[in-house]
Amino acid sequence: MSSFTRHGSTTAFATSFALGLGAASCDRPTDGGEARTFYNPIAPLRSAETPALSLDGLDSADPYVFVWNGRYYLTHTGQSRVVLRSAETLAGLADAPIVEVFRPGGGGAPPELDQSLWAPEFHRLEGPDGPRWYLYVAAHAGNLAQQRQMVLESAGDDPFGPYTFRGILDTNGFAIDATVFTVSDRTYLIYSGHTTSSFTPASLFLGELRNPWTFAAPPIVISSPTEAWERVGLPINEGPEVLMHGALLHVIYSADACTGPTYKLGRLTVAADADLLDPATWTSAKAPQPLFVTSEAAGVFGPGHGSFFRSPDGTEDWQVYHATSAPEFTCLGGMPRTTRAQRIEWNPDGTPDFGEPLALATTLQPPSGEASLIRQAELAPSAQATGGMMDRPVDDRYVAGSAIELRDASLGGALTFDALVPSEDDYVVRVRLAVGPSRGVVRLIIDGEEPPSARADAYRELADAEEFTFGTVHLARGRHAFRFEVVAAGLEGGFDLAVDQVRLR
Repeated sequence: MSSFTRHGSTTAFATSFALGLGAASCDRPTDGGEARTFYNPIAPLRSAETPALSLDGLDSADPYVFVWNGRYYLTHTGQSRVVLRSAETLAGLADAPIVEVFRPGGGGAPPELDQSLWAPEFHRLEGPDGPRWYLYVAAHAGNLAQQRQMVLESAGDDPFGPYTFRGILDTNGFAIDATVFTVSDRTYLIYSGHTTSSFTPASLFLGELRNPWTFAAPPIVISSPTEAWERVGLPINEGPEVLMHGALLHVIYSADACTGPTYKLGRLTVAADADLLDPATWTSAKAPQPLFVTSEAAGVFGPGHGSFFRSPDGTEDWQVYHATSAPEFTCLGGMPRTTRAQRIEWNPDGTPDFGEPLALATTLQPPSGEASLIRQAELAPSAQATGGMMDRPVDDRYVAGSAIELRDASLGGALTFDALVPSEDDYVVRVRLAVGPSRGVVRLIIDGEEPPSARADAYRELADAEEFTFGTVHLARGRHAFRFEVVAAGLEGGFDLAVDQVRLR
């Protein structure tokens, strides 16, 4: 019997929007109704973090999202480090600062385990000193076949740490992709691994935990790549995650090799009150067909290795997963894998219906219960420019500058567009502007009036972009005109202006 339990669940969400750099969300005006929408990927690449594929893992493969105290948290494979970001809305994760919470050798961890830091996850569990956050991440010391699962413990009750090394899971061989769940006050860990010296075949192992870094007994195998669709590239079961619904426990896992577009999701389903440590429980648990696969029509290739969360009001289940946008998908280089999100539906028999992967151009409603407004300038059909030349990318979610840019402008040059406000309220106005020596001093005018802090010096010596606060304004429901006007020259005498996002918080 486990002597500790998992702590933490989704609590009441705040109605404000988290702030930071980047861009992924948008709000497209419509003729009526509330226009809160966003687009995948929720963790787009950023121009300041290129090249996309590097030792620091600047794509966002193996995403893990959890919710704590009304905030979303996202981590993903970082190769040479573990990173974490947080926001009050799902779309806000794109802009949230990326914080490094662990690097090899930190917190007393073995410094030799410094390669291939894969699939980190954060779980709040009962530790010797009360509830703590536990970081599970795989790494090796130069031999991939000897990948091991490290466990670190937070000093307090903050997911950002700091963290202290607690141990290496006794997995008796290759181990990656650990996840933790609790059923009937017993806490279990599932991981992907094998006991041979090769990378494959990889199976799913499950064991009960005596404490967050120690198994109570040797783990058992609950799934191996026995189906043909699990063995197209390489025989692999990996990336397990647990999805509970009613009386059923579902283990959603990634199958096949991440080296091609045949990467996909499979499912194991058992009764939640079954004896999970009896191998017989799992003998007929596997669904005969995969449940989430590449969609060439949608331009989504190799969907896999994600996680799950519930909407703020508890009425929706969501999945987060990684995929790429070209068939030359590979985890060994090539197109970067980015984090996407979409809703899960449920079949009458209690099994999940993941549907088809959604194209990046699909307009998505945020998880039910979120309350925020973001205006993505690049998608503002009403945008106009005066006193210069306006450039607007067709799709700039992979941020490489700004969304709407006014070039070769003169004093008084301006960008204007409308924003649809869903409800009357007081809003904090925050704007993301591209900056640089040629950028001018910008004035904001809303419906013909200046907000409390109307000006922003956009010529600061910054690398990419900066978010400026223009104060609090009272806005009625409906359309409002935003005008960004150049009122002074930049350091190099230029009057250029570039707007990426407008946020009403």
